Amino acid sequence: MPDKAETASSAAKVGSAVPDIRLSHADLLDFLVACYATAGMGQQDARLIAEILAELELRGIATHGVMRLPFYIRRLLDGGLNPKPRMTRESEYPASAVLDGDHGPGQLVATQAMEIAIEKARACGVGFVAVKNSDHFGASGTFAMQAAKVDMIGMVWSNAFSVMAPWGGYGNGITNAPLAYAIPAASHDPILLDISMSAVSGGKVRLAAKKGERIPKDWVVDKHGRFTDDPNALTDGGALLPMGGHKGYGLAVVCDILCGALSGGPFLTDVPLWFARTAEHSRTGHVMMALDVSKFRDLDEFKADVDAVITRLKATPRMESFDEILVPGEIEFRLEQEYLKDGIPVPEPVMEDLRKLAAELDIAVPPPRD
Repeated sequence: MPDKAETASSAAKVGSAVPDIRLSHADLLDFLVACYATAGMGQQDARLIAEILAELELRGIATHGVMRLPFYIRRLLDGGLNPKPRMTRESEYPASAVLDGDHGPGQLVATQAMEIAIEKARACGVGFVAVKNSDHFGASGTFAMQAAKVDMIGMVWSNAFSVMAPWGGYGNGITNAPLAYAIPAASHDPILLDISMSAVSGGKVRLAAKKGERIPKDWVVDKHGRFTDDPNALTDGGALLPMGGHKGYGLAVVCDILCGALSGGPFLTDVPLWFARTAEHSRTGHVMMALDVSKFRDLDEFKADVDAVITRLKATPRMESFDEILVPGEIEFRLEQEYLKDGIPVPEPVMEDLRKLAAELDIAVPPPRD
């Protein structure tokens, strides 16, 4: 559930609103597959990544969906991504491994890494995989959910280029460390916590800039270390601020050590800006963990207890300004059903980027849903 706390202080619209364009899930999926296949990927891998991006859009996580597509494709075309990686297990033990992603698209590498973690969890109860030489993979929750779908608990952490200021400083000094947990339930959707250690995701700020919006002044500092409501300040030498001050910063430090130093990959400012330096390997690092619940206790009893946690939380007395109490991931699972029925909303500025990409690749742009 990336940065849902942000909704408490949503960005203010500047100028008149332009209606979003609705696309059907099927049409968007076909377009995504065509983009990746045209950029040199095999059909099976192209479809896997397309399904991941389309699912993010279905769940309302637009900051990590098709808005990023032109950058992913540019990296493939410019050589920053290997379209046909040969991933290898650099070291391996019964419950752990180090996976070298061979500079493939992050979605492919992360999927493989979680599959290995699940395989090891089935044997040992826990599987832990450190990943090196990967790339930006979208949203961490995608891969945590791989584990939840097979009745395991999944945890995913990743480093990335430095986009956040260390606590007490300014300038891009450290990753904002996206983290996700997915926990299966019985009659409810899984618990899905997907957050970054910054006050807001960088994608949220960039989307605000693209849509001509202002942002809350506690999201970003500019290149002079001043609080600002201008989203363009982030790409002009500014930095995201850590969530919870020193707490978010401290967790980001731990993340960079686990995802970078533990796997033998880069960390802090050694990870390049993936969407600007498109011909360069980002060498991004991740860690994936899967816990086989059945190795700890009876699976059905555990899932019933998770249901009880959800039920009791939602029954808590509410503050006057809240209609209901939600659990992590609940908003996104609801949106998925809504958008499957009514179409996926895509902002006009993002749609224009997709049109330009379609023209460059000589493929058809997805039509608006009737």
